[in-house]
Amino acid sequence: MSHDQKEPAERQPFTPDELDRITSHLNSELRAIEQDMARVEQAGEYTVSGKAGKLATLGGKRSELFFWLFAVRCSVQTGLRLSDVASLEWRCFGEAGKIVVWMDKTNRRIEHKLSAELETLVTQIPVTSPIYLFPEQHQIISDVKRRSLLSVQFKRICERIGIFGKSFHCIRHTAASEKYREIDKDDLAKRLAENLSMSQIKQLLGHSSVSTSKSYVH
Repeated sequence: MSHDQKEPAERQPFTPDELDRITSHLNSELRAIEQDMARVEQAGEYTVSGKAGKLATLGGKRSELFFWLFAVRCSVQTGLRLSDVASLEWRCFGEAGKIVVWMDKTNRRIEHKLSAELETLVTQIPVTSPIYLFPEQHQIISDVKRRSLLSVQFKRICERIGIFGKSFHCIRHTAASEKYREIDKDDLAKRLAENLSMSQIKQLLGHSSVSTSKSYVH
């Protein structure tokens, strides 16, 4: 490999338009799956076992799409990594109005405000595990031989709607950039000696060092 090929590529945040396109695509796919499930429920040509098998297949697709919808919206608002979203537990939502997460990579406790949107999405997740919101995705992310599968799935979703060269990790850069834009720049200028801006972003993303957070600000 050449020098340029070995150099790490700069991750670019998703634009608001790209995030809207991803969200709209996932919502559209979910509606189509739910319509298919309703048609199968009402159809008379299936045997009992055939209908159950068809519904199970469609249900699996719906669960996967809903995971991605939740993952995207959650990471946009909180900056959580894909592994952290896949490992969310019901206990993370035990405090009113908050998401409390122990970060998988840094083993740090992070609190985020629970938006009305995320609260609604959480109530729509079927309980299939007493511990995890998304047990299937948790199993995948916990298996070192399979964890890349989730990144591949997200890449395919993006490419399906014409977004290339971006990964789920780019959403963390989007969250960091939005947080930076929300900071009062006059106040920031007065307190630069305290490195306030990077400290705020560092806390938001759960980084162990400010230098790591700097790479997320665009």
